[in-house]
Amino acid sequence: MPALLLLTAMGVHAQKSISTAAVRKFVQSMALIRQAPLSVQLKLQSHTDLPTDGEDEYELSGGIYLRSGSAYVQLGDTEQFMNDSVAVMINNDTKQMILLEKTTGSFNWQLPGMFAAGTADSTVKALGAIYTAVSNDSGVVMTTRALLNGAALPKENVQLTVSRKTGFPEEMQVTRRKLVMMDSLGMVELRDERHVPAERFMREGEYYHVVKEVTIRLRYEVIDRSEGTVPVTMAERLRKTAASEWAPVAAFADYSVLKQTN
Repeated sequence: MPALLLLTAMGVHAQKSISTAAVRKFVQSMALIRQAPLSVQLKLQSHTDLPTDGEDEYELSGGIYLRSGSAYVQLGDTEQFMNDSVAVMINNDTKQMILLEKTTGSFNWQLPGMFAAGTADSTVKALGAIYTAVSNDSGVVMTTRALLNGAALPKENVQLTVSRKTGFPEEMQVTRRKLVMMDSLGMVELRDERHVPAERFMREGEYYHVVKEVTIRLRYEVIDRSEGTVPVTMAERLRKTAASEWAPVAAFADYSVLKQTN
C-alpha cells in the first residue's frame, strides 16, 4: 500500500476509534441512571430561535423514580407508571389515562431523559451509525452524520455534560434542525426584523426555506441512589374491578381510560 494511502487509512481508523470511544463514554454515563434504585429530579426546557409553533417553547419540572421491577415518571402535567406487564400514561390536563398491557414478554422501557437503552455494545453500535462523537473533560458531543437537505448543517447535535467525580450525567442539550417553508414576505420579516442571517435561507422557486433550530435542555438536578419513597403509586390512580377491568380510583373517577394491548 502506498505510504499516502496507508497514512490516510490509519487516520480514518484513528478517527473512528476516537468517535467510538466517545459514544461509549456517553452510553456508560447514561446507563448509570437506568440502574435501580434511583430517584432523579429533572428540569426540561425547550427553546427555538424561530418560534413558529408554541409547542417548541416550554419549561417542565419533574422526576423519575426507578425501583426493582417498576418505574414512576412525572413531568409537568403527565405521569407514567411502568412495571413488567403494564404501562400507564396519564395526562392530568386532559384527564385521560392510556393503559398498555403486555401480553407476552416484558416492556423495554424508554424513559424521558434516558436517551439510550439496550446492551452497551448494541447501543454503542446503533448510536455510532447515526452520530460522530468527540469527548472532552466535561463530557461528550455527538453530531449526526446526516445533514439537513440543502444545508451543510447536521440534523442534530447532542451535548452531554458529565460529572467528573461520579460519572453521572449533569445536563444533556439536544439541538434539532429542520427546514420551514415561507413566502418572500416571511423571509423579509425574519431577515430585516429578526436579523436571521442570510445563510439560513434557501430559495426554491417562489418560496424560501429557513433553517429552524429547536434546543432541548435537560438538567439532572438531583440524583439519589437510595431506596427512598416513591411519591405516587399506581394504586393511587388505578384499581382492578370485580370483573378484573382497570378503572380509575374514586379521586380520579372523571378520567377516561383507554386500554391497549401489545
